[in-house]
Amino acid sequence: MTHPTIRTASHALIDVYANVGHNDLISLIGDQIGVIRKNGAISSDCAKSVVALLTKVMDEIDQDLFDQQENQKWSDKQSRNAAFGPSPADRFLAESIAAIRNKPLEMT
Repeated sequence: MTHPTIRTASHALIDVYANVGHNDLISLIGDQIGVIRKNGAISSDCAKSVVALLTKVMDEIDQDLFDQQENQKWSDKQSRNAAFGPSPADRFLAESIAAIRNKPLEMT
């Protein structure tokens, strides 16, 4: 029979909000690592192996957070540069003026 504490913890995990953040996921996995380390039912080799796997999962989630932040920084920089760059209309006028300067102005 499953211990009441385990049922409570399982239900708490089931109730976790679907879009929980990276740091919250890392924290949940860290808590699982703590439970596994103090568990006396599995062998120490098994515990070490499971902890190593969960640590790798935490590292993957952390790397995903870093990648998303870097992508957002790049996107923000592109948006800022676009906001302060010439508008399409300004670019068209500049190209038109450049074209006129390269040719003699003909008036009829």
